[in-house]
Amino acid sequence: KKGRASELDVLLGLKLKLLGEAAGVTQEKLADSVNITFQQIQKYENGKNRMSAVMLYRLSKSLNVSITDFFESAQESMPFDTALTPESVLTMPRECVQLARAAWQIKNPAKRKTAIKHILPLLKGFQDEPLR
Repeated sequence: KKGRASELDVLLGLKLKLLGEAAGVTQEKLADSVNITFQQIQKYENGKNRMSAVMLYRLSKSLNVSITDFFESAQESMPFDTALTPESVLTMPRECVQLARAAWQIKNPAKRKTAIKHILPLLKGFQDEPLR
């Protein structure tokens, strides 16, 4: 239906939440940076409201990410057979968010990819069983 949030809107909202947390930016600071309320950020993150192209652009600039980062598939970025769902991300342990935040603080994309490339095999060695 026209005007209603779609699955893509939900995924974009989830990406917004992940990118904001990885950058260590609160909903309030992010909202202030794009001149909206933190409640509106919450609605975007929960997939309740749709983000316009202009808002997506402003949010990407505020988070210092490429607009394409919002569309990168979670499955493509996962090296193992791990399915990310909105529920699993929202209940993710604090140390997982800390790991993502530490990686995100590496500003050079090539260096960040290299660091992650080296860390992932180590993490796989500790994996008891694939997440579902």
